[in-house]
Amino acid sequence: MNPFGEPEARIFGDFPFTVWKKTDNGHQGVWRFEDYIELYVPNSPVPDNRKEIWLQMTYSAGYGHQPLVVTLPYQSSINVVEWTKLDQYYWHVTYHVIVEPNPVEEMIYIQPRDCTLYLDEIVLDTLCIPEPASLLLLAVAGLLFRRR
Repeated sequence: MNPFGEPEARIFGDFPFTVWKKTDNGHQGVWRFEDYIELYVPNSPVPDNRKEIWLQMTYSAGYGHQPLVVTLPYQSSINVVEWTKLDQYYWHVTYHVIVEPNPVEEMIYIQPRDCTLYLDEIVLDTLCIPEPASLLLLAVAGLLFRRR
């Protein structure tokens, strides 16, 4: 549902280290990989003040619950909001990312930290935060509409 173009997810790695599995420990449709995943999302060509990204993943790894490295190729803050153990093998993690200023495209890289990763699901939600002048115009328009 992106009006600026089709988002893409690409998994990098060679067989047999990167494979699609029908099932893994009760989870259906899982990517097994050791290299990295690249997420690409085209944005509005008009620059905004900032961008908020919510990244959720369900995964299993060889050890513990912090085997992921999430990076972006531009200035950003990446914070873990929640880490939840789902079952004996799988975790769910939610990241909140703030990018300032909003880039014309998002590139997000997910890489296992010295382990094999089994990725069950990725959910990526983005929100463009307009510059203050645009917010002011929206507020004035809302007040005028309410007045009528």
